[in-house]
Amino acid sequence: MKKGVIYLLAGVLLIGIAVLWHLKRGRPNPSEPSLTAQSEPVSLPEDRPGENTYAPSPAEFSEEMPEPPPASDKNKLDISRKPGEPLNPPPVPAHIPEPAEPPLGWAEAEVSLASRNLQPRNVYGRFETIRIAPGETMQIRLKWPKADPDTPVAIEVANAGRLDDGSTSKLIYTDSSGCLDFGYTASDWPGMCMVVLRSGFQETSLNFWVPPPGGEDEVPGL
Repeated sequence: MKKGVIYLLAGVLLIGIAVLWHLKRGRPNPSEPSLTAQSEPVSLPEDRPGENTYAPSPAEFSEEMPEPPPASDKNKLDISRKPGEPLNPPPVPAHIPEPAEPPLGWAEAEVSLASRNLQPRNVYGRFETIRIAPGETMQIRLKWPKADPDTPVAIEVANAGRLDDGSTSKLIYTDSSGCLDFGYTASDWPGMCMVVLRSGFQETSLNFWVPPPGGEDEVPGL
C-alpha cells in the first residue's frame, strides 16, 4: 500500500511540474519583441510631410523622359483623301487588256448628212460623237462583219429624236451582207442624241450632239 501512495504522489508531482512548465512557456518575455509590436505599421520618412521629399525640376524631367520619335510620313494621316476613298488605293495596272470581240464583231457605220458623209470610229461598241444641226435628218448604214443574213436588230432612240417611220423604236433585220439601213431625225433642242442598236447581248450606240447657239466647240466630235 505504501508503494501505491508513493506512485500516486509521484504522478501528481509530475503533472504539477508539467502544468507549471506550460504556464511559464505561455507568458510573454519582456526581453523579446511581441507579435503585436511587430504588426504595428512603421511610418517611413516618405510618409511624413516635409521630410525627405524630392521633386525633379522641369529640365531633369525632360532629360529623364525623352520625347517620342517623330512619326514617319508613312504613318501620317492623309487628310487629302475624299470620303469613301480607300486608305491604300489599288495599283493601276500597267496594261489594261482590250475587251473581247463580240459575236457579231465590231460594227462599222456610215452616216450620210445633207452636207457630208462620215464614218465614225467604233470604240468598243460606242461610236464617235457627231455634231449635227437641230432637227437634222440623216441616213445611217451599219454593218457587222460576222452577222448572218436576217439577224434581228432592235433599234431604240434613247433620249431625243425619232426614226424614219416616226417611231422611237423598231425591229429590223440584216441583209445578205450583214448590213442594215435606217433614217434618223435629231431633236430640235440642244443636247446629246443617242441611238442604241441591240442584237442578243451585243449593243452598239450612235451618238449625236446638237450644240446650243454659239457652242459648237463645247463637246468634241466629228
